[in-house]
Amino acid sequence: MGIGPHKLRAAGKRGLEVTFDHFLDYGTNGPDFRKTAPELAEYMYGKNARNLLNLTSREYAEAESLLDAAMDTHPSPGRDEAIKEG
Repeated sequence: MGIGPHKLRAAGKRGLEVTFDHFLDYGTNGPDFRKTAPELAEYMYGKNARNLLNLTSREYAEAESLLDAAMDTHPSPGRDEAIKEG
């Protein structure tokens, strides 16, 4: 989960590279999204949503809770180098 995206052209890569100011990587062993945020999961998976528009107050609260957990994390790998090159 990333907060504060930055898109950069990366030499030798097709497309843009995205880094984040805050990055929380649960890997494959993270919490079950359907248990952690059941209403938000239903919104995302049920509607095949790619963005969060028109959330109910409960869905919004679940999204905020997830984002709060990520706010205390470090930048994504490569972000520090991108800032130096910037």
